[in-house]
Amino acid sequence: MKKRKTLKLTTAQFAKLHNVNRRTLHYYDNIELFSPAYKGDNGYRYYDYAQSMEFEFIRMLKELHLSIEEIRRFTAGLDEQEFLQIAAEKQKEIDARTQEVLDGAPKDGAEYEKIQYVYEYVINHTNYREGASDNQNIYSVLVNGESVCAGYARTTQYLLERLNVFCTYVTGTAKRPESSEEVPHAWNLVSCGGDYYYVDTTWGDPVYLEEVDTNIVYDYLCISEEELFQTHTPDGVITLPKCTAKDANYYVLNGMYYETYEKDIILAKMKESIQNKQSQIVFKFANESVYTEAKGLILEELVKEAAEHLGKLYQLSRVEYSYKDEEILHKISIFWSYE
Repeated sequence: MKKRKTLKLTTAQFAKLHNVNRRTLHYYDNIELFSPAYKGDNGYRYYDYAQSMEFEFIRMLKELHLSIEEIRRFTAGLDEQEFLQIAAEKQKEIDARTQEVLDGAPKDGAEYEKIQYVYEYVINHTNYREGASDNQNIYSVLVNGESVCAGYARTTQYLLERLNVFCTYVTGTAKRPESSEEVPHAWNLVSCGGDYYYVDTTWGDPVYLEEVDTNIVYDYLCISEEELFQTHTPDGVITLPKCTAKDANYYVLNGMYYETYEKDIILAKMKESIQNKQSQIVFKFANESVYTEAKGLILEELVKEAAEHLGKLYQLSRVEYSYKDEEILHKISIFWSYE
């Protein structure tokens, strides 16, 4: 009998062959779901080309929203009938929850309204948790309510596509402002009003950003590549369209975006927010230059003048306020206390 010729592939080569992230292969190896055929003395992993069919089989099961344990059972000999039953039950759960989401969506809403709706839904109904079950697919978000970036982004894509909004899945790395470490990450690219924008529901979740006292973070809803690429880097697997428009930016649409620093306008906005007894006011600046110019004057001068106005208006003997300065986002948030 002729001996089969072995074709060894490095992790990078096997990942490229199957258009998958190398970190996925490392993860599967660590949990002993799918391991390389060989490991060198130097610790390097080598896959056999013949393992491709096994890997694609596991991949298919993941796309059917089976958990890791269910995949283990099936690959170990789960009968076909049980497999079909499990897949049907999971799809039924997904369909039911999806219909609930779609029923709450703006019926005749514009693309932006639908994108914002899905952005808020995913964030409000999901807890970010490393190690969450099924965290690479939509089942983790729609049914379990906890996931990681892959689950957030895949669910965002799935729901927007159901609402007839173009949305694709983007992978790469991201670096938090307070850290120099780049970590694997996933987010989305959407089409809105004829232009392309980036959306990152994971980074819009204050739980992920460890900002427990903060509401939804809208800095990652329909933003340009100029803004996103300060912290995110696509992996280059696919060619992405340019994202330079700002018309659908959340802060632009809500009158909180400033391309120049105008003292009288800023102060008037502060007083208006106090008059309306708003808990906070946000100033988002177009670039670092405008932000730098505005920062010192707002925090050292204008906010004090506005606080005096607050005290007189509500007859307070003591006025308290706080602020949050986010340099990487070119944003200043001021929080008023009315007690």
